[in-house]
Amino acid sequence: MPVTFGTEAEPSTQTVTFIDASGKLIAVVDHQGAVQVVPGELLSHATRMLFTLTLGTATAHYTVPYLAPVTPVR
Repeated sequence: MPVTFGTEAEPSTQTVTFIDASGKLIAVVDHQGAVQVVPGELLSHATRMLFTLTLGTATAHYTVPYLAPVTPVR
């Protein structure tokens, strides 16, 4: 059975970034959901998405593979 808990009373933030295989920052997702690519980089260089969740005094980091589209999307 899934467990849920309320976090309304705790200040929390989540950041999402795209990184390459060496850990170099490629892009950041802003608070409006737009992807801001670092100047001089291409989103296709990203290999992982890094999520950082801060809840009160606890911080969690997790990553997932990111596979860029192989064909341009227009």
